Amino acid sequence: MISLDAATVLLQWSVGGLFFLWYTTRRHDIGAGYGWLLRGSFATLAAGAAAAGILVDFVAVRDISAIGVATISIVTLRRKNPRWDLVAPAFGAVGLVVAAFDSAVGPGDTAVNLARIAV
Repeated sequence: MISLDAATVLLQWSVGGLFFLWYTTRRHDIGAGYGWLLRGSFATLAAGAAAAGILVDFVAVRDISAIGVATISIVTLRRKNPRWDLVAPAFGAVGLVVAAFDSAVGPGDTAVNLARIAV
């Protein structure tokens, strides 16, 4: 059985959204305001993931990762180099992998959970 919790879902949305942000802004075809809006929105989701994780079901690596994603998103809000947009999703991916292992019961659940979280 796979358990689904709000902290993992919010972290998935923020990591995926920030990766999408890098993909759409890497060539500077879109205005800076778009990046500011998405970084702020996904930083808020990551902060919500950290709050939900800490208050409901604390998983240390996932929740610290969510705090890191929110912090990195705010710090890189006005960046010039688009490669910096990959730091937050990479940091958050570690937390997502740990969340997948934490919520699985057996080896079959672990494989399914990793696939579910990656998509």
